[in-house]
Amino acid sequence: MKSGLYCGAQNPDYVRNIEKRMTGTRPVMKKLQGQSEEQLRGAVSYVRPDPRVQGETVITKNLKKALICGMLGCLCYGGGDWLMMYGDPSYNGTLKWLTTGTAAIAGWRYNLAMALAFPGIIFYGIALFAVGGYIHSHKEQKIYHYLNAFGLTPWIALHLFYIMILTLFAWMNGNGYASESLSVCEGLFSQLSWFIPISEALMLPVFLYWFYLQISGKTIFPRWMAFTNVLIIFALLKGISLLMPFSAFRLGFTNGLMSESMVIWFGILLLSSTDTKEMY
Repeated sequence: MKSGLYCGAQNPDYVRNIEKRMTGTRPVMKKLQGQSEEQLRGAVSYVRPDPRVQGETVITKNLKKALICGMLGCLCYGGGDWLMMYGDPSYNGTLKWLTTGTAAIAGWRYNLAMALAFPGIIFYGIALFAVGGYIHSHKEQKIYHYLNAFGLTPWIALHLFYIMILTLFAWMNGNGYASESLSVCEGLFSQLSWFIPISEALMLPVFLYWFYLQISGKTIFPRWMAFTNVLIIFALLKGISLLMPFSAFRLGFTNGLMSESMVIWFGILLLSSTDTKEMY
């Protein structure tokens, strides 16, 4: 077999081809020239090593489909939130959400609200894990991934916790135990209320970490987009809800605030997706 030196001596084009690869005349090298080491590492972290996808964008169709899945998850969760709360807002006890309306809600509405939580959490998971594709560093992608894994379980658990109490409240009111329903359900909530701050403590870090990643320029988005964080959207919608008159609509809107915030956030990510090209 002939050596590379022999081939180079006999075929000058062979040498020129090698030089082109080393001096950056190929398209990929042109794209990488002039970038810092940090930028190069960031670029490599989200490049797929498949030559068949040359020319596709970093924000692939699959990622966009995942964000649409997330919006469907918001409809599932948000629909359940409205089903389990929308009704007469008057109440007698210490818990404002144990209302006259929730006592009269038909059982099928609570069953449907619970059933919708399962496809909802799956759609949420698809979108939230996919959002990691916007992060430059592989290490930070992994941190984001694990925070998501810890956050999704208490999310559905908290949703089902409220549905169970509301279902019990409605059943007791509709089956001859109306006089005891309020004290029983308030007692149950009081006994297990420790569950709520623990669940929220596990749910929120992923969104705080996403804010940190964006404000520090560790995603493909501009830093100012950190202020489109879902928690900021939630705070704005919460402020709007406080201005609403006390009504069935306000109860439903307030109960679905997180889903409503998430659908806006997913929509912003979808619309802000850039046309950055894949680099090889």
